[in-house]
Amino acid sequence: MEYQKEETIICIPGLGGHKTSFKGYDQLLSNYKVIFTEITDPKPSFEKIAQICEKEKSVILLTNCYGAQLGISLIKKFPEKIKKFVIIEPFFAEFHLWRHPARVVNFILFALFSILDYFYLRRRFFYNPDYDHLAKYPIFIQPIFDLSWHNWTFYFKKSNDILYFRLPKNPVTVPTLIFYSSKGFTRDKKTREAIRSVFVNSQEAEVNPQTHLIIKHAKETIGQILRDWLSK
Repeated sequence: MEYQKEETIICIPGLGGHKTSFKGYDQLLSNYKVIFTEITDPKPSFEKIAQICEKEKSVILLTNCYGAQLGISLIKKFPEKIKKFVIIEPFFAEFHLWRHPARVVNFILFALFSILDYFYLRRRFFYNPDYDHLAKYPIFIQPIFDLSWHNWTFYFKKSNDILYFRLPKNPVTVPTLIFYSSKGFTRDKKTREAIRSVFVNSQEAEVNPQTHLIIKHAKETIGQILRDWLSK
C-alpha cells in the first residue's frame, strides 16, 4: 500500500519538550507529512499545535509521555480532525502516590522562578540539546538536560500540569495505539487496565529494550509496528 503525503503526523514530545525526541521518525514515516513540535510554555505551545491542526485536513497525533495529555486535549478540541492517536510510553501521575509530595516541591520551585521572572531574571540557557543522543543517560539525569535550555518557570509549569492531570471521564474513541515497556511508568496491570478503560478503541504494543526510553532505543521496532497499524 502506498501512503499519501497529505496524511499529516504531528509529533508532540514529553516533558523535555524538544523536537529532537522524535529525531529520525520522519525517515521511519517517510510516506507521511511529519511535523515536529516543541513544548516550552504549555499554553502557547498547545495553541501553536492547535493552529497546525486547523490548517490540516486530517491529523494523526504521535505523542510521548507528557505529550499524551496534550494529545487528549487536541482530540477534545478537534474531534473530527484527529483520525488516529499514538502514545509512546505514557505517563499519568494520578497512578503514582509520590505525586502528592512532588506537588508541594514543584509549587515552591514554580513560585520561586515566577518571582525571578517578574524581575526579568529568567533562567534559560542557550543550549540546543539533541535528545536522541542524550537518551543514553539514566532518567535521573534527564532534568539536567531539560533545564539547560528551558526557561525554568515554564519547565515547572509543565511539571505542575503533569502532576495534576487526570484522565478524562468520558471514553476516548479515536483509534489509539499505545506503546509500553516493562521498564516504563505504566508497567503494572492495574494502571494499564485503567488506561484501557479510557481508550476504548485502543491497541497495545510491548517493546522491551530494558529502558523506559523506548522512543529512542526501540525506534526501529516502533516504526515497523506503527507503519503496519497506520496502514490498516
